Amino acid sequence: MRREVFAMTDTPVARLLVVDDEESIREVLVDFLTMEGYHVSAVSNGKDAISSLQKNDFDAVLLDLKMPGMDGLELLGHIKRIAPRAFSIMMTGFGTVQTAIDAMKNGAFDYILKPFKVQDVIRLVERGLAQQSLEAENIQLREALKLYTVSEEMTATLMPERIYDLLIDTAREEMGADALALWTNQPDGFRCERRWMRSDLDEVHVNIVNGVDVGALEEALDLDISGIFHNGEARKFIPKAGQNLVSIMGVPLRAKNQTIGVFVGFAFEENRRFTEGRRKMLAVLCGRASAAIENAKLYQNLQTTFKETIQAFANLLEDKDPYTRGHSERVSKYARMIAEGLDLPDSEVELIADTALLHDIGKLGIRYEDLNKAEPLTEGEYEMFKSHTTRGRWILEPIKFLHDLIPGVYTHHERWDGKGYPRGLAGLEIPLHGRILAIADTYDAMTSHRAYRRALPHDVAIREIQAFAGRQFDPSLVEVFVREISQDRSFKKAKAARWDALKNTAKHKRALEAPRDSGTMSALAAPED
Repeated sequence: MRREVFAMTDTPVARLLVVDDEESIREVLVDFLTMEGYHVSAVSNGKDAISSLQKNDFDAVLLDLKMPGMDGLELLGHIKRIAPRAFSIMMTGFGTVQTAIDAMKNGAFDYILKPFKVQDVIRLVERGLAQQSLEAENIQLREALKLYTVSEEMTATLMPERIYDLLIDTAREEMGADALALWTNQPDGFRCERRWMRSDLDEVHVNIVNGVDVGALEEALDLDISGIFHNGEARKFIPKAGQNLVSIMGVPLRAKNQTIGVFVGFAFEENRRFTEGRRKMLAVLCGRASAAIENAKLYQNLQTTFKETIQAFANLLEDKDPYTRGHSERVSKYARMIAEGLDLPDSEVELIADTALLHDIGKLGIRYEDLNKAEPLTEGEYEMFKSHTTRGRWILEPIKFLHDLIPGVYTHHERWDGKGYPRGLAGLEIPLHGRILAIADTYDAMTSHRAYRRALPHDVAIREIQAFAGRQFDPSLVEVFVREISQDRSFKKAKAARWDALKNTAKHKRALEAPRDSGTMSALAAPED
């Protein structure tokens, strides 16, 4: 038998479920609690209570300990599973210390003996709701703090992949889902970027997550503002889900009025059924992620433009001087080698490598004939050549997004002993980028053919650089360069040796397998004279 009474009010009030096999107690509690302004439902046994809990959201359950079929302690376990947010008050006329302990161990909020005063029950309900409200406020505060922290992290990173990870990790901690997945909208359809599932789920659940029709779900999200689909409604998007799927929650990621992705949560158990509160939090989280992903894409486009601009300048420079063609790329390679050997952040490694590509950009203002004379330069020509560092700064200064390249371009001819140019800086006064480029530039200049001399062997060039450590070059960077280039050359030699061995093995195998005339002895098998 089931009874339900609603208080006459427009404001949201607590929903209570009374479970007792005694009709008189049910009626008394329903009448008095309704007069207190609560929405009250009542059932006579544990089976009906489970059914009500599965169909409705309750804030509290008042249940009898001794009932036919399923007792109160057993029902407590079902309440914890189906309605984990609800608190329970155990009622009994057979109270002992042990039954009270058992009730509290099984998750009861409190315990009251029959016969009871209705006012005592009302006070227990009020106290439980007050604690529940406080816990909800704490959860909301924690969620708000989490959202703020994650939003800051998303805004700080400029990599979409990191934003995907933050979105999945935060939702996993906060949503109480069994599985999560993020799809992004690509020209050829939706692509799954990230997926997470509880470790104890089986292949059936994996197939459910993989089998969702994201396109159909995205269309439904445009029509259904809730984004939460239960039971049969949920299974429309995953035809093979069967009864294993309880609900799904979908939230679109949108930027510039376009859907750039869809985030989906999956619930396979009743106690994980999604609520509107969960959806609202996920919607806020996805909104932050959408903005961060869009910013990351804009940044990547700017980076692409940045790289293309640098390469265009480098191509223009090397087209002017065929003797130094490839010089900028090689200097960039050696500079990257030193930067990585110093364990610099990836962003700084890239900046140094980009600076190396344009370290000689100032030579665009110098006549080609003066750059590659076979004879020694006159004093005037040498001064003109030295001006390429200052000219390089002058060329880059109007281009704001290339400003970070200026220190290296301007100072790559400074010397550790202060006898370099253009400013005569010494030691650590020289920016790190300039000190790195000085070594990389000099090594490539010595090991490359020029109009006025032939290339020097690697070993000779290394000895020259080591000889000028502490005079022309930063001695600590010389050590790093020698170490890194030695490792690089050793790796390449070992790789080349392995490749030669493979080629020789293949050649030998082909020779053995080659067809030959029966009357002609194989060259491999022929005896020596």
